Amino acid sequence: MPPGFVYLAAVSRPADFLTEVGWFTTEAWEPPLHLSAVLRSWEDRFGARLLQIGPAAEIRLLVSRPPQTEDAALAVAAELWAFGDTAWVTHSS
Repeated sequence: MPPGFVYLAAVSRPADFLTEVGWFTTEAWEPPLHLSAVLRSWEDRFGARLLQIGPAAEIRLLVSRPPQTEDAALAVAAELWAFGDTAWVTHSS
């Protein structure tokens, strides 16, 4: 694995990091404020925390309270699909 970088930003919630640093993936994506709003919702509902932003506009999250039923998982899958194909979710136990 290639070396990574650590970035620090003065934010009250991990989801606000993208907005604070002005992170864009491509011109086709929503502004960082919209991305942060989605991540804030996932923080509240699933305990999701921004873990890593990587090459090719990947966003990795650490999720402490994943959906517990198939219906809930399908609903989140629909959100992920609508959000974009670069959002990866890592489950923590």
